[in-house]
Amino acid sequence: MVESKNMQLERYTEYLERLANNNSSELFSNGGKEYARALMAVLLRHTRSETRLYSHGFKAELINKDPYWSALREYLSDEHKRLMVLVETDKYEQEAPMRLLRETKERRVDKNSIIVKVIRLEDRVRICKKFGDDHCNFGIFDNDKFRYEYDPEDYRAYGSFNRPDDCMIFTELFDSSFANSDVQII
Repeated sequence: MVESKNMQLERYTEYLERLANNNSSELFSNGGKEYARALMAVLLRHTRSETRLYSHGFKAELINKDPYWSALREYLSDEHKRLMVLVETDKYEQEAPMRLLRETKERRVDKNSIIVKVIRLEDRVRICKKFGDDHCNFGIFDNDKFRYEYDPEDYRAYGSFNRPDDCMIFTELFDSSFANSDVQII
């Protein structure tokens, strides 16, 4: 009997939850829009304090559907959780995900708990060279969880819920690029 796509996605989400709950350092693969949404939701639900996202544009195409959308809204509802986003373009600034970030930031006491900046071209090139990919995106959750997207067009990625050494590499690249950016959109 062939398993339905919904059943496969459900089993994959259960697998991710099991890894997260066990603080596993296992490296897992992730590919396709639905699976990317599932993984991002699990990562956000298991993040205690800080998320750093480097993406093309924080686009509604991926984010504005559950389970990612509801997990992002829940994450942002906690005033103590920080979100820093580095984007390659600001052309998605008026889409729902960016509006959500802007509206949430306006309500928060700590205005620096949500910041969105545009990456400089030289930093984008430096990141791609570091990993040997033509284009990439990544997210770091706290200091131990990550998702590295080596093929953003098809949402193909890998990640882990407990790889602090890998996260340190991503964090150093993100933080230096974030500091170099002189264009803040949120």
